[in-house]
Amino acid sequence: MFSTHRNGRSRARISGKHRNMNIFSAFLGTATLVILCACLVEPEWFVLRGGKCCLPYIGLNMFFGKLTMEDLSLSSISLSCEPGKNHFSYCINSQVLMLLHVVVTFCFLAIVSSLYSFVLDVISPRKRPFWRSMKRYAIGYILCVLHVATVVGFAFWASEEIKEVQMANKPYPGSKIEVAFGTGIYLATAAGGIAILATAANLMRQYPTEEEEQAEQLLEAMEEAEDDCNDSYPSNGSEPEPPPAYVP
Repeated sequence: MFSTHRNGRSRARISGKHRNMNIFSAFLGTATLVILCACLVEPEWFVLRGGKCCLPYIGLNMFFGKLTMEDLSLSSISLSCEPGKNHFSYCINSQVLMLLHVVVTFCFLAIVSSLYSFVLDVISPRKRPFWRSMKRYAIGYILCVLHVATVVGFAFWASEEIKEVQMANKPYPGSKIEVAFGTGIYLATAAGGIAILATAANLMRQYPTEEEEQAEQLLEAMEEAEDDCNDSYPSNGSEPEPPPAYVP
C-alpha cells in the first residue's frame, strides 16, 4: 500500500519536472551541435580558382595545431602540390592564418554555448532561480547565434585577404581570380539559424508561474517528508497486524 503511494508521488514529481522540459528546443540544440561539429571538419570553407595556390579549397581542419606559417611549411596537406615547397605560400599569409584561428575559436565557443543550453533543456532546473532563468531566456543559444555571426564575419574578412594574396600571385597578368565560400560556411550559417529557432522555442513557451512553482515545490517537500515517515512502517504490501484482544 505504502509503495503504491510512493510510486504515485514519484510519478507526480516527474510529471512536474517534465512541465519545465523543452523537448523541441533540445532537439534543435542537438541539430545545432551536430552541424557545428560537421562544419569544423568540413574540408571546403574557401574555394580557390585562378591563382597559383596548388590547393583547390581551404578548410579549417588544415590549421588545427598549426600556429605559424613555418608549421604549415612542415605539413604535407596535398599530394598535388610540388614537394619541397610551402604548399600555402601562394594561398594564405600570416594575417589570414590568424583570422582562420579566430574562426576556429568562435566555432568552439558556439559549440560550448549550444551544449550548455542543450543540457539545461534536458535537466530542466527548477529550484535554482539562476539556472532556471538561463534556461528560459535561452542565454546559451543567444550566445551561440552571436558566435556564429562572428564566425561568418571573420570568414568573410579572411576570404577578402585570401583574394588579395591570390591577386598578388597571378600565374598570368590577365588571370581571373575567384575566392568563393564553400560548404563549411553554409553549415555554420545553418547552425546559427537553427539556434535562432531554439531561442524562439524557449522564449515563446509558456512556463508555470512563480506561484505555481512554489506550490509544486511545497507539495513535493510535504510528500518527501511523508515518505520518510512511511519508511518506518512495513512496506511489503500487507496491512499491519491488529493488537491482541484484551484479556482481563
